[in-house]
Amino acid sequence: MIAALRNEYQTLYPLATAQPFVYGRDLVLVLQRENALPDPLAIVVRSRQTVLLADEAERFFRKVEFDSQNAVCRLRPAGSASAVVIDPLIRFGRPSVRGVSTDRLWELYDAGEPLEVISAGYDMADHDVRAAVAYEEQQRSIAA
Repeated sequence: MIAALRNEYQTLYPLATAQPFVYGRDLVLVLQRENALPDPLAIVVRSRQTVLLADEAERFFRKVEFDSQNAVCRLRPAGSASAVVIDPLIRFGRPSVRGVSTDRLWELYDAGEPLEVISAGYDMADHDVRAAVAYEEQQRSIAA
């Protein structure tokens, strides 16, 4: 399936572009069928006369941002409203908020620093520090 998408879109990373999610849903549906892609791995699904993103693809699509060439440029792993970003050009792609690593903000919070003190020390809003702490706590609970 990925090889077919690579060929059609002439790119090594077809799922890192907006094409299958926005412009090429009909093509993706055809390729899924031709390649006998199992339903749990589907990128798109047919709903009456419309081709929609499958649930997992929709969740991914809501968390990514595309650049002017329609390539994924950053990911918002905690959702589009969160200040937490994964951007290969910031902190080598490690999760961060306003350029500060989320794990660093969490370490300070875990060591007992009040949110207001952390926020002031990094000149960021309290809600941004809360977003970083919540993200890191979620990651740690998943890993546990």
